[in-house]
Amino acid sequence: WHDMGIGLFRSKGTVQSASRAQNSYGEMVITWGTSTYVWFRKMETMGSESTVALQKSAQKQVTLECRYNAALVGVEEQRILAGTKIYNIVAVLDETGDKRYMRIVCTEDMGVNAA
Repeated sequence: WHDMGIGLFRSKGTVQSASRAQNSYGEMVITWGTSTYVWFRKMETMGSESTVALQKSAQKQVTLECRYNAALVGVEEQRILAGTKIYNIVAVLDETGDKRYMRIVCTEDMGVNAA
């Protein structure tokens, strides 16, 4: 963490938070609203595949590192959009506790295909 210069954060992402509302048919619908933007760097950590109901789905776990942003702390169901990628936030960590940098653990959906 000590050697992180601002030049390391070269990817820009839009942070979105989910809100749920009922539509005119009584169904719950999720809408996503932009809460902030972050500059980050991505570190891929692991991937997995699962087969559910004859569909194959691949997910990759990634860690994003960025400057500390209070808008990401304590909010459930958030995601980061970066180009065509969607990173679903699993955890937000301020490992040093000094509110300078944070790590964001995410899953990236790699698509669903018929098995």
